[in-house]
This record gives sequence, structure tokens and C-alpha cells, in this order.
Amino acid sequence: MSSESGTFGHADLGATSTSASDDVVVSRWDRGGLGDAGFHGFVRFSELPAADVPAEEGVYVVVRPSVEPPSFRAVSPAVWFKGQDPTVPVDMLRAAWTDSAVLYIGKAGRVRRVGVA
Repeated sequence: MSSESGTFGHADLGATSTSASDDVVVSRWDRGGLGDAGFHGFVRFSELPAADVPAEEGVYVVVRPSVEPPSFRAVSPAVWFKGQDPTVPVDMLRAAWTDSAVLYIGKAGRVRRVGVA
């Protein structure tokens, strides 16, 4: 996936939920369904460094603009680590791919210091 094709969105769930046990219901796992569930501020990866990303706790998602399967490279451009080739066979990648636009869901929380303050 190129840096132009993905978007980053966030939801300030702490501000919209009344308790830790509240559920957020996502009807469709695409940008529209995520917007209906309270996610907003979608920004292209290429625009992220200059974007006004919130500092509050919340949940964020990385979304593809399409649910169409991506094309996979036969050889990974990533660097080798400890002498290991990072390339994964294309057939294995295709078999593992899901039909969702959502690539990643993460939680941004408060930074807590450990130790003596």
C-alpha cells in the first residue's frame, strides 16, 4: 500500500461514552460505517505529519479506500533482519487477506510514568 492510499481516523470515545462498559457499534467496517460510529478526522498518510492529530485518549483506525484486494509484491522491499528475508509468499498473503477496509485498530492512551516522579 502506498502512503497516498491509506487514511488515519480517530474517535474520541472517552468524550462520547458514559462508562468504560459502553459499546461502540460499527455497522460497516468502512469509512462510512466508522464515521457513523463516531470516528472523524480522516487524514491521508501523506498529510499526517502536518495534520492536527488530537492529543486526547481515543481509538484510531487505519483504513484502505477500497475493499478490493491489493496487489502484493513477489519480493519484499523491507530490510532483512538478523539475516532473515522478510518476503512472504504471495499465495500466503492472498489467503490471509480479509475483505475489510480496516487495516489496523489502535488505542491512544495517557502516557504513564513508571518509577519515582
